[in-house]
Amino acid sequence: MSPRAFPKLWERIRRALPPGSRFAGSFFGPRDDWAVARHMTFHRRSDLRKLFAGFQIEFLRETDSDSKTALGDPKHCHRFEVVARRL
Repeated sequence: MSPRAFPKLWERIRRALPPGSRFAGSFFGPRDDWAVARHMTFHRRSDLRKLFAGFQIEFLRETDSDSKTALGDPKHCHRFEVVARRL
């Protein structure tokens, strides 16, 4: 998703989640090999804390390692996996 479009989508997600519901998802981090792509959105850990204001983060895992794409190409992967409950 483009950085320009992400805030609008995130706001729609927030509005769709009633109190007590949970969000589960992954976010690319800035050290990912694809972070040079301007059409994609990347987040720092501090960005996620702001995105999840009004949520209780129940699970947050950061992965920062060499990996492979689905096509088998080498790639450095940096991502955050989040499960958070809307307060």
